Amino acid sequence: MIEAVILPFLDPEYWRGLPVSTFWIWCLGATVLGFGGLYLFLRSLIRARTIEDVPTSRIRSASQGYNELIGTGRNMPGPQIVSPLSGQPCLWYRYQIDERTSYGNSGERGWKTIERSTSDGLFLIEDGTGECIVDPEGAQVIPHFDRRWYGDSMSARNGGWAFTARYRFREQRIEKDYPLYVIGDFRTLGSPSGDMQDNIADVLRELKKDPQRMHAFDRNRDGSVDQNEWELARRWAEREVRRRALKESPTEARNVLSRGDGQRAYILSGKSESELVARYRAQGLAGLTMLLGGIPTAVWMLLARFAA
Repeated sequence: MIEAVILPFLDPEYWRGLPVSTFWIWCLGATVLGFGGLYLFLRSLIRARTIEDVPTSRIRSASQGYNELIGTGRNMPGPQIVSPLSGQPCLWYRYQIDERTSYGNSGERGWKTIERSTSDGLFLIEDGTGECIVDPEGAQVIPHFDRRWYGDSMSARNGGWAFTARYRFREQRIEKDYPLYVIGDFRTLGSPSGDMQDNIADVLRELKKDPQRMHAFDRNRDGSVDQNEWELARRWAEREVRRRALKESPTEARNVLSRGDGQRAYILSGKSESELVARYRAQGLAGLTMLLGGIPTAVWMLLARFAA
């Protein structure tokens, strides 16, 4: 059975007989697969080696620059971060809602993303020697919690049948009070100063004067920002105030971990260091398989069609 499928592809006459457009689609696909595998292989290998080579630092004695920290995730003072789908308090969330749709003349069914969001609120990591603010913006996040479920309405939260449900939900979370591994740019900056609520009000006033930015919070695209959407804007303003304050002249030294200049991997993980290394090595092996499958296949196709 397998030979009957594979053998035609090994026959040069098969590739010579394909229409030009079909041949080049196949050739381009194999090439993209190969170079995509090369990228995945190199990126995964570099990240695995980076995690292995960078020693774990203690927050109290960490030097300025690229550092690896291992500790426990904690909330910043103030309102908690809550995942919109499940309503669960957490340190970070990402969710996506897909709707089942029909497309094309054939009426085939597929999934279309209708809503997605990723939190960018600040939180803390503690390791017994001190604490460090973590800014998740721009990080690759490997969550503690990752769940997918189905429902017949947007309000469904308890699951449904995958083959018949209209909606598909996915939620990922970094949980508070759980072990946390982070690696990124460690800096000691200033702490927030001034009245928090006054600063938030100032940022919201700035936001109201910018219709384009206000439009980004109109999630249901009805032309106005309702109460729930305004709450999202208020949370964004709070995060913006915290970020601005950290750049002011210091009143008290605060440690901050962030993406930095983006030249090196920035990772926040609910997995341990050893689990991360194993994960990246497995991805590297998958990339190598794609590389060794895609590029030789593209070369074979070209030789089969054009070689004398």
